[in-house]
Formats: sequence, C-alpha cells, structure tokens
Amino acid sequence: MRMLKVLRPDTPSLPTLLRGRGFRAYLAASTISVYGDSVSALAVPLTASLTLQASPQEMALLTTLLWLPSLCFSLPAGAWVDRRGRPKTIMIVCDAVRLSLLSVIPLCFLTGDLRLWTLYTVVVGLGISSVFFEVSSSAVFGTLTRAEDYVAAQGLVYGSRQVSSLIGPPTAGYLVLLLAAPVALLVDAASFAASALLLRRMPLPGPSSEVRPTPFSRPAKTGGRRFLLRHPVMRPVLLTATHINLFTTMVDVEALLYLTRALHFGPGFMGLYYGVTAVGGMFGSLVCPRLARRIGVGQTLIWGCFLYCGSHVLIPLVGDASSAGAATLIAQALLSGMGVTMENVSIGAIFASVVPTGLRATVRGTFQFISFGMRPVASLASGVLMAEVNLRPALLIGAVGAVPAFVWIACSPVARFRLPG
Repeated sequence: MRMLKVLRPDTPSLPTLLRGRGFRAYLAASTISVYGDSVSALAVPLTASLTLQASPQEMALLTTLLWLPSLCFSLPAGAWVDRRGRPKTIMIVCDAVRLSLLSVIPLCFLTGDLRLWTLYTVVVGLGISSVFFEVSSSAVFGTLTRAEDYVAAQGLVYGSRQVSSLIGPPTAGYLVLLLAAPVALLVDAASFAASALLLRRMPLPGPSSEVRPTPFSRPAKTGGRRFLLRHPVMRPVLLTATHINLFTTMVDVEALLYLTRALHFGPGFMGLYYGVTAVGGMFGSLVCPRLARRIGVGQTLIWGCFLYCGSHVLIPLVGDASSAGAATLIAQALLSGMGVTMENVSIGAIFASVVPTGLRATVRGTFQFISFGMRPVASLASGVLMAEVNLRPALLIGAVGAVPAFVWIACSPVARFRLPG
C-alpha cells in the first residue's frame, strides 16, 4: 500500500476535475459552442457561395470582415474586461448577441430577404462578440482551476473542442444537402442558447460570483510589447505565426471557391474534408508530446509548420473531382490538421516557458493582435489576386508562399529550444 502511495501521480485525474460543477459547466458550454461554430464555419461561406452566388471578391470581403474585429478589438477588449470585471456576465451577453445575430440569416432566407450585406453585418457582429467572449473566457478559466490542475484542464478543453470540430463540419455539410446553408445556421444559434444557459448555472469560486475588476496598466502593456518584439525566441515565433496567417488565410479564401466552383465538390464532401482536418488535429495532439521529448519543442514546431504549410500545396495540384482528387484532399486535410496542432501546442509550450507570469496576458494579446491582424489583410489580398488571375494560380501563389514560414524559426535559437528537464 505504501508503494502505491509513492507511485500515485501528482496530477489530478480527469474525474477529479469533472467533480467541480463550475468547470463541468464551463467545459460543456465550450464544447457545445465550438460544435456550433464548426457548423457555421462551413455554413456561412456556403451561404455566400451557393445561396447568394457571391463573387470571389465578395467572398474575400466576407473573410476580411470575419477577422477584422480581431485586429480592431483584441487589445481594447482585454483592457475593458479587466477594468469592468464580471467576465461570466459578459460571456452570457455575448452568447445572447450571437444567438440573435445568427437567427437573422435563416429568418431572412425563409422570407426571401437574404442579401449579401445582411451576411456581412452578421459576420462583423459575430466577430466582435467572439473577441469579447474569448477574452472573458480566459479570465473565467483561471478562476475555475488551480495552477497544478491547469495542464489537465486544458487537455480536457482541447480534446472536447477537437471532438466538436470533428462532428460539426460533416453535420453542416449534410444539413446543407437536406435543407439549405442558411437554415443549417440554426444549429449554431441553438448552441449559443445552450452555452448561455450552462454559463448562467456555472458557479465561480470566491466570495463573489464574478472576477473583480483590475486597474489597467499602460506601462505593463508597453512592457509586454517590448518583450515580445525583442526576445530572441518569441520574436521569430511571432514572425512565423504572422507569415503563416498571411498566406494560409489566402488559401482558405481561395480553396473553398476552387473546390466548390471549379471542381464542383458538393457540401457533403466539404463537410467530410473539414471533419478529417479535426482527425488530423487529434492525432497531432497525441504525437506532439512524445516528439517534443525526443527532438525538442523547437524542432517539433519546425516540423509542424512545414507539415501544415507544405500540405496546402496539394490543393491546387488537384485538377478534378475524381476519386484520386478526393483522396489527395483527404490526405492534405490529415496532414494539415496534424501540422497545425503540432504548431499550436509547441508555441503554447514555448509561451508558457519563456514569458514571465506578470506579462503573459499582455504578450498574448499583442501576439494575437499582430498575427491575427494579417488575416483581414490576406483576405483583401486574395480578393485582388483572384481578380487578376484565375482561381488555381491564385491558390498556388498562396500555398507556395506559406511554405517558407518555418525559416524564421529554423534560423533562430528556437530551433534548439527544449523545455527544462
């Protein structure tokens, strides 16, 4: 018996974490919300492409408007939530806003009044609400878990999101086939209603049911920016992430049009395609820890970037909707999902190891502001590019441009980076 006590792991078991009613509600709300988001991620562009017959430039503008709130609101949203406090209430309000916005699209479709500008307006509102929701979610998560439980809790949240991302796109594809793309968005609207109800019942520890507001520190904000831009490890990681977001966003905009309009793949296959990406992500999450122990976090990040970006080159190589073409796209989706997961996990490990505790929130906000800020720029660039050349050459330019992203870290101290111990 004494031997069993010595060998018992210090990390909490998953059932122990799930005994907490607050964390249980948070995990369920997160899982349901991500499932709905994964449905919308396919249903919204299919609504624009198939229902409204949007042009390539209009599709590019749609993606630009989706990511523009991240560029405009990430930094001020974090500061406002810190000053305002009550992040749980903000999350519930954001869910209610997103529920209302998503209900507009199927309502307009059923009444025959759906227009492209309606879709643009809804997408901007969804983007703003999502920024405030994610910032508040980070604050709530920190109050629900102890420091020693953080890794296990993150594993639960990440695993549940991968499962949701696996189920959501195929669901969206078949809902589009059975009903219509705008009607499929009702699934996402219902997910936000369920998320809001779960969050409302979620207890937070401490004497107050909300996190207390904290003063906004401009010097700390400036120090976080300086740290990120000058650190020999974080700077090349930022450059790599920014490079990847620039070119892969171009590919995302162009690939949907290329596969559905040029090659005539249907909604069912598109749902399968995005679902297989989640399978690759689940496999990547299993492989990444072992690979990092063997070759180091830096080398794992390099290989993850190469797999993720290099796999995009396979898309423009597919020239028809034959079985061989479909098999190539499925292989590309698996490699892409595996690579992007290796990339994200490695960057997270480097971030946690290198950034001082007092600067993590500020550095994270600045990191996302710069790297995600490339996405609306990339969407506009893809629209211009598709207007000048055909879809396939534009897609090839974006895919090839993404491949050298790993060079920023391969030629820096990141390549030799290993976690302590």
